Amino acid sequence: MKGKSYTFKIAWTDTNRGPLGPDYDWQFLVDDTSVPGVRLDRYGSGSVYVVEDPQNLLTFLYNGDDINMAKGKTGKIHVAGIGFRTNGVFRTGNLAVAKWEDAFESFVDNIWLKPGRDDFINDDADRFQIFLNDARRTEGTLEATVTQSGSVADSRTVTLYRQPDGTYLSTNLLIVADAEDRVLDGISHKPANASERMFTMALEDTLTVSYTHGGGTLTSTATVGVDIKTLHVDVAVMTTNGVPVAKPQRVEEDMKAMQERYAQMNIKINWAQKTFAAPPAIAADPTDWCVNTSAGFVLTDEAKAVIDASGLNAGKVRVIYVPEPLTYYDTATGGTATAAGYAITRHDFHNDGANYVDTCFVTAPAISNHVPAHEVGHLLWLDHHLWRWNLMYKSIPTQYILKDPRTNKRLTQGQLGVILMEFEDNPKLK
Repeated sequence: MKGKSYTFKIAWTDTNRGPLGPDYDWQFLVDDTSVPGVRLDRYGSGSVYVVEDPQNLLTFLYNGDDINMAKGKTGKIHVAGIGFRTNGVFRTGNLAVAKWEDAFESFVDNIWLKPGRDDFINDDADRFQIFLNDARRTEGTLEATVTQSGSVADSRTVTLYRQPDGTYLSTNLLIVADAEDRVLDGISHKPANASERMFTMALEDTLTVSYTHGGGTLTSTATVGVDIKTLHVDVAVMTTNGVPVAKPQRVEEDMKAMQERYAQMNIKINWAQKTFAAPPAIAADPTDWCVNTSAGFVLTDEAKAVIDASGLNAGKVRVIYVPEPLTYYDTATGGTATAAGYAITRHDFHNDGANYVDTCFVTAPAISNHVPAHEVGHLLWLDHHLWRWNLMYKSIPTQYILKDPRTNKRLTQGQLGVILMEFEDNPKLK
């Protein structure tokens, strides 16, 4: 087992040759060789081990005859191990994108890291450490190389600190979904060496740690994402007089933000976009229509016409960009209101049929790229959230724009549970 040391010795269960007496001849090899020192595992595991044989037990043939020359002699095999540890558990499989749950607090519209939680990395549920066990090393610190590949290529040196039990650990580390989170842009007090302790990665990227010692190199690789699910999103952009209401670059930025946000939930977003002309029902004035009727969760004929004109697959989740203002009927106030986005969920609009639900209308407000991700959250049956930094907060914190770490871009473990139930219930998500 990696990270363990084993003592070997020779013990005879029966050496009696009858009248000839005992015979203590032996042949003892490790991987067919008697040479001690550093060796690479020849069975393809990528591990490195060290054979110590100070008393010459390893031999092709030793004629001990009637004298037990191996008595009291021992050797050792040290199997060095390196990998990732999450919440105190050694693991070699997958690492999660951090949710930063319970890292912030707010008053009125201001958001900051919680007092006493400046180093929130140490408390994050998705934190991990680099773990090394090499019984031969006694230094106070060692260095390992961590290399990420996939959406972002990067390599850096991480210091490992000797622990009381002789193993080595790095400080707590995090995987984040965007560069602004890594540098904690805009936050004055932050964890020590924050940018060096966070890795900007996407789902299915890989993180490899390597450590060289005595001529051999230990490596361990983990994939980002745990039990990844895939959500297919079809996107259509309305054109008015041949001009799209959202430029392709803006749509790409919005979808990238959606991918970053749902990476916290281990959901991979695949998407494709197209354009379509405003339908005849609203062509005269594409801004003068309402999503729903005064009955509440009933679509207007104009809204249905827009969905039909988009030509998007009714079997997928759909995001449709429409002109501003986007108007809907607010049953709470008894009048119309405007919004940056509106979700037509299968739970609320079930009377309109499968051809129209699981669709959201969005505009492209300059202040945020998170509107489509927020509305898709409603399609995943997420309600509005009380925390201002949560993706599902009811409005955009206008003073924290785009990708500021304090803006509404977080999701929680509880919300993940809701999303997973919706994945089970909604055939369009499978």
